[in-house]
Amino acid sequence: TPNSGPESAAQKTSELVNEAASSQLNASLSHLSSKERAFYERLLEEDVEEFAPIDAARALGVTNRTVINWSAALAEVGLLEPQLVKQRIRSYRVVRL
Repeated sequence: TPNSGPESAAQKTSELVNEAASSQLNASLSHLSSKERAFYERLLEEDVEEFAPIDAARALGVTNRTVINWSAALAEVGLLEPQLVKQRIRSYRVVRL
């Protein structure tokens, strides 16, 4: 059959992995508020790899505390990784699923 062989098995595995990642992302996003989701989507759209909350706050026109709260929620579901400096979070790294 045309769909047998290692290529199709590898392709099927790849599709399953992509589906799992997609459902993991959807599960992660389902626990977030619409603003937290929008913040994460904007980070992805703008290809942000790492950011300091104060810089993101200025760019978005919101308070530093707002960005910290959104970031904490995203970190809790594994979409951001806090970057610590002397036990304080100085920046967050964006996790792409």
